[in-house]
Amino acid sequence: MNMSKGNSTNRTAAISVEQSQALLAELEEVAVRRGVTVRYEKLAHGPVRVTHGTCRVHEQDLIIIDSRMGPAERVSVLSRELRRFDLENVFVPPAVRSLLDAAPRDEGGVT
Repeated sequence: MNMSKGNSTNRTAAISVEQSQALLAELEEVAVRRGVTVRYEKLAHGPVRVTHGTCRVHEQDLIIIDSRMGPAERVSVLSRELRRFDLENVFVPPAVRSLLDAAPRDEGGVT
């Protein structure tokens, strides 16, 4: 499983909760169109802190995000994780495309 760092830069901190929730819904829809499952689960915290990651299970792409993250953090993580996928043939609304283009590429690793 490819896991990313939990202390990511939050590029969506300046937007409202309602805006974050709307962007999150649009990002989730892009994931569905691409055939990627997004799950929110309470991830265990131990010596290695994992807050999100992308993997492939039974030929299904999967993004797992810690359910304790707020909407703005989820938007940041999901946009970064979706950048890993080829979205060229997927409709992406302009606002979401801008968000994806601004997201950093593959930070990989765990903390």
